[in-house]
Amino acid sequence: MPGGVFGWLVLALLCTVAVLVLQRVIVHVASGESKAGRILATGQPAIAVVLDAHDTGRRVDAIFVLTRLRLRVQSSERLAPFDAEVTVPISRVKLAEFAAGRAIRVRVDPDTREVAIDQERQ
Repeated sequence: MPGGVFGWLVLALLCTVAVLVLQRVIVHVASGESKAGRILATGQPAIAVVLDAHDTGRRVDAIFVLTRLRLRVQSSERLAPFDAEVTVPISRVKLAEFAAGRAIRVRVDPDTREVAIDQERQ
């Protein structure tokens, strides 16, 4: 029954691919990439000061640390300074760049005050 073995191998391969795709979708949703992508594409550039950075204990792709940042958004054309909180994946190598007191680039949706970190994901 060689066709049966081949069929099971194909089924196992398809199941593996499905699990990997599902994992990627879950990571995409958990890290807020879709909302951040919209804000990065249409939001206004601003500067924010990190008030607090907290490791959530979750990882993305075993490389990035999901970090909750409390920010004071200070520089935006249409908005007065305001506080915001975002959870973003940050490379372990770049964690020091997001320590309390550091100024970082962000983009802001002026209508909703949603904030996205304007950084390359490396």
